[in-house]
Amino acid sequence: MNQTKLDQAIEGIMRMRSIPHKRPKKPTRKDLERRFKLKIDDKGKPVMQEVELDENV
Repeated sequence: MNQTKLDQAIEGIMRMRSIPHKRPKKPTRKDLERRFKLKIDDKGKPVMQEVELDENV
């Protein structure tokens, strides 16, 4: 890579503004009680599925 191009790239990175930090929202009790399971689809790729919980149990 050419040194001038590298210098320009570094200069561009240095001029970028920082991203303000935002705290994530606290999860609700309902969010914390969600359950998931990992399955493999027909193509062999992993897929996450939410498990429905019985409230009577």
